[in-house]
Formats: sequence, C-alpha cells, structure tokens
Amino acid sequence: QIMLRDSINDQLNRFNGIERISGRIAYGTNFTPRDCLALKNSLELLPNVKLLLEATKSSKLKNLYEEVPDFSDVVSLLSNAISDNPPALLSNGGYIREGYNKELDDYHFAMSDGKKWIIDLEQIEREKTGIKNLKIAFNKVFGYYIEVNKSLAKNVPLTYQRKQTVANNERYITEELKNLEEKILGAEENAKKLEQRLFAELRNNLISYIPALQKASKIISELDCLVGLATIA
Repeated sequence: QIMLRDSINDQLNRFNGIERISGRIAYGTNFTPRDCLALKNSLELLPNVKLLLEATKSSKLKNLYEEVPDFSDVVSLLSNAISDNPPALLSNGGYIREGYNKELDDYHFAMSDGKKWIIDLEQIEREKTGIKNLKIAFNKVFGYYIEVNKSLAKNVPLTYQRKQTVANNERYITEELKNLEEKILGAEENAKKLEQRLFAELRNNLISYIPALQKASKIISELDCLVGLATIA
C-alpha cells in the first residue's frame, strides 16, 4: 500500500493546475499556447492515475477510478494543434504545429520557399504556352508579373491579364500568380492572423470540456487529500 500511495503521489506532483487553466479557457483571459501544453501534459497523466486506482481494494478509491473522465480526444487535439515548444505570447506566432492546417503550412512554406514556387510556376507557364523565354519577375512597384516578348504576345492565353507594356515586352498577371504573390508578400502577417484564429477556434472547442476538466480537478484534489492523510497516518 505504501508503494501504491507513493506511486499515486508521484503522479499527482506532476499535475499542472487544471482548474486554473479551465478558468482561463472559460474567460479567455491570459490563455496561451503554453497553457495548452501544460493541460495536455496533465491530462496525459490521468490514465496512469486511473491504472493505479484500479489496483486498489478501497471502495472510495474505486469510486474515484470510475469517475475519472476520458480526455483522449482532448489530448489528441492539443497534440496535433500545439507545437512542442510554443512561445509565451500569441502575437509571436509559431505555436500551431506543422500539419494541423494546410493554409498555415502554405504560408510557412511561402515564407521559406517562395522563390521555388515562382520558379516552378514559371516552368509550368512555359510548358503550357510554348513560350520558351517567358519569365516571372518582380519589382516593388508592380509586384510579380509574367513577362513575354511582344512578338510572342499572340501566344498568350486569354487567362492572362495585361499589367504593363514596356519597350519590347508585355507584362501580365494571372489569378494563380496573384494568389501566389499575396501568399509570398503577406505570408508572415497572414500566418500570424491565421494562427490567432485557429487558436481561438481551439479555445472554443475546449470550452465544452470545462465541466469535465473541473470534475477531473476535483478528483485530483480529493485524491491529493487522501494521499496526504494516508502519509500522516
């Protein structure tokens, strides 16, 4: 029984304020990605506690065993959504895990590999139009554009929108290039805004679990008191 008591106590000492975090979820006050990580780490301990309680003969502890909620879906959600080492502030970004949201992954990819996107699109457009010297370029005034020699303008698809005429070339834009330009130039800002929106959605999902979280916190507190009394006894 002493070994069981010590094992339970060891697990309890690793819990991190589920009730406090529940309050932050409820009111949205100071709720951060690090709270999500702390909550996940705490909820991951519950199956260990439940396994220990299952081995006891005490009717009181058996009742607690039966009452421990299942948070496997919450743990899965938080594991998939939050990175392993999130920043303290939402404004810093970088707390949503890669693979959780494709649009966000695209922004991050644009931030790091935007040039490759342009090169790939340039090659696609050359093959599609048959214009070998077609190129995609950029300047601060006009942004990204597709440049074609005037002599080959007759080969330009109808989907190309004329953007500018220069000495020997015509410059065009397409919807795909517009979208790509927006992703590349606004990737960092868009990524931060999207992360904040995803985090707000995550918090809204967690709100429905608050009663169960409060129940789990009560069970942990009660178990902590029982372990304390057992130690004194």
